[in-house]
Amino acid sequence: MKRALLGLVAGAMLTATAAFADTYDDLPPVLRAPQPTGASCVSLQRQFDAEIVRHANKPRAASAREKRRKDEQACNSGRYDDGVKDLVRALRYIDVQPVMY
Repeated sequence: MKRALLGLVAGAMLTATAAFADTYDDLPPVLRAPQPTGASCVSLQRQFDAEIVRHANKPRAASAREKRRKDEQACNSGRYDDGVKDLVRALRYIDVQPVMY
């Protein structure tokens, strides 16, 4: 009886975890729950602005710059979740791992 109950609880937890992870499109764990302030936007914007200079010749650099532009609009409008998601994608477009400072 106890084993069956533990199995059900473990299954429910795994299902909930999988459903949560799917909503954030493979973001690194630190970014799965973006901060409700602009601090995460600013940190990732600085990282992108520093890295795009070195990675300007990457095939998806133009798309990355467009994501960065959209991020800035989202963050300036207070939509930090959207802004962080765009920045993470922009960094990945130029093969850079997003890092929160």
